[in-house]
Amino acid sequence: MDAAEFESQYSFPLQDLVPKSETEASLFLRNYPDYDGRGVVIAIIDTGVDPLAKGLQTTSDGRRKILDCVDTTGSGDVDTSTRVSPDSDGFITGLTGRKLLIPSHWHNPSNSYNIGVKNVFDLYYASTKRRMSEQRKKAFWDGSHERLLATIKQRLLQIEQQEKSASQSDPKSDVEVSDSSASPKGKAEKEALKLEKEDLCSQLKLLESLDKKFPDQGPVVDVITWNDGSGKRKESEGSSDGSVWSVERSGWCVCVDTSFSGDLDECKVLRPFREEGQVGRISEECLCNFTVEGVYGAAADTTVLVATSGSHGTHVAAIAAANRPDNADLNGVAPGAQIVSIKIGDSRLHAMETGTAMIRAMDYCNRNNIHIANYISGSQQLSRLRLPG
Repeated sequence: MDAAEFESQYSFPLQDLVPKSETEASLFLRNYPDYDGRGVVIAIIDTGVDPLAKGLQTTSDGRRKILDCVDTTGSGDVDTSTRVSPDSDGFITGLTGRKLLIPSHWHNPSNSYNIGVKNVFDLYYASTKRRMSEQRKKAFWDGSHERLLATIKQRLLQIEQQEKSASQSDPKSDVEVSDSSASPKGKAEKEALKLEKEDLCSQLKLLESLDKKFPDQGPVVDVITWNDGSGKRKESEGSSDGSVWSVERSGWCVCVDTSFSGDLDECKVLRPFREEGQVGRISEECLCNFTVEGVYGAAADTTVLVATSGSHGTHVAAIAAANRPDNADLNGVAPGAQIVSIKIGDSRLHAMETGTAMIRAMDYCNRNNIHIANYISGSQQLSRLRLPG
């Protein structure tokens, strides 16, 4: 039986991915179709929820599914306290040292920009970081490293051949070599050759050690923040049961130089996710989606980027509230509910949460009229950390 025949006879039981029948959630929705979570906001306190995940785009009644993306770990914080203005040619110099040409279509009444720099490895979760590090090693390290190893090994081989040739010479040559070695010049040459060999052996050992460890600190990007002066109050975006999910347009705009070359025309300008629901992507290679939580401080000193530290939070959000009009078997328990993604799993700590992140998450829920908070601990990740001693 081939794969096509098997698939035609035995379909995958999608309806069993979430036990809605066993819990009678399906029966309840059939009897009360409007009681599917509408008007309820669920906070997923976890690794963060992917804002582009299928089934997490709209609710059953057509509203935006994910209301906000928040990072309480600090892994997405960017120090944007440095303020600059473009020169006469429209360029600014980013903190990476790259020259950045400000696109003409950007609206900035003050003509002043807050800039920062971010190591994107702080945003990746563990498997993405490993995969991208391997790609970077092949692209930027392996070629030159292997050429250097080959050069050293070739020179060591030449020295060994010189030594072998001297030791296997005939008696007459032995005398000549001995006489030559006895001279100050011969002794100096022999000592220099010995020191060169020792040095090359040390270099070879060090290079082989570095190749195993590959000290890749990751790529860095410029972050540019400014206010376009469009701040104003908007309508409620959330629940319909009397609670208020207020959305205030701040006017803040953020651009991350995902071109890694200063070509800002190729980069997406994002507003805080809470306001517009906009999502950016670091690159097509890493497939790391990110959003902007907000810009904080009287002088826009901190810009917060949000990226998931794992897939678990997205999985949990889909179980709770996925809405798939094309296939109801893939729906969550409450397809009408809305989601707030709160990331407490720190990308820099293998998605382990901290007490500070948890307290910030609870404070957010208290201030934003969250009805239900789903929290799952990831403390078992501690064993994966490399702790001193």
